[in-house]
Amino acid sequence: MFFNVKNQNDNKDVEFRLTKQDNKTYTFENPFRDYPSIVTYKILTDTTINVVMHGFKNGKEKKEDFIITKKRII
Repeated sequence: MFFNVKNQNDNKDVEFRLTKQDNKTYTFENPFRDYPSIVTYKILTDTTINVVMHGFKNGKEKKEDFIITKKRII
């Protein structure tokens, strides 16, 4: 999986490799990054995914946990 975050990494894609797949949970890692170095996606429903990002920022452990919901566009 490749991520491109605006204003980070000179706007270049960053590769994360799938390291674990279990049921409806997918873990991607890039040990060469500080934050995030691990991103986990858990499919909750057809329209909802739980995202957890782990890593270190400024020498301190950081974790973000949030839900992404697909919106219906009319």
